[in-house]
Amino acid sequence: MEIFQIRVALYESAEDNKLYVTNRIMMRIMQQFHYTNDKAYKAISSQLTWMFKASQPPRPRVHPFGAYFTDLSIETPNLAKKLRVPKSKIEYFFAFEDIGDLASIEGGRGEHIFYSPDDYQVVKNRQGPHGERIHAVMEKEQ
Repeated sequence: MEIFQIRVALYESAEDNKLYVTNRIMMRIMQQFHYTNDKAYKAISSQLTWMFKASQPPRPRVHPFGAYFTDLSIETPNLAKKLRVPKSKIEYFFAFEDIGDLASIEGGRGEHIFYSPDDYQVVKNRQGPHGERIHAVMEKEQ
């Protein structure tokens, strides 16, 4: 109730307030994201339980073998640059509920980059929005 009362002062309509509260709740629940390309997106999304395959990143001395995730959302400006991946690797996304079982990487980027040393499964009740990132961002802006 308190959140709604604060937002009433900021937004003119109750519908805008409801959307704001819904988005805030979703952000708290859907805390992890996995970004990928078209081919991998189709493979992962075709399964009832999402399976993110662990692999060796291009810089093995810097990052361990694993499946990688971030808490940086789809609206994050300069996302590819912040994640240090090619833009083709952020065309599609998966969002899911974080249950605290992912490790953070060493160093400063560990604040936003997490990994599982093994293939990582996300069961249906933890799955959130997924799809083409650019369309999702445009829908959120409308």
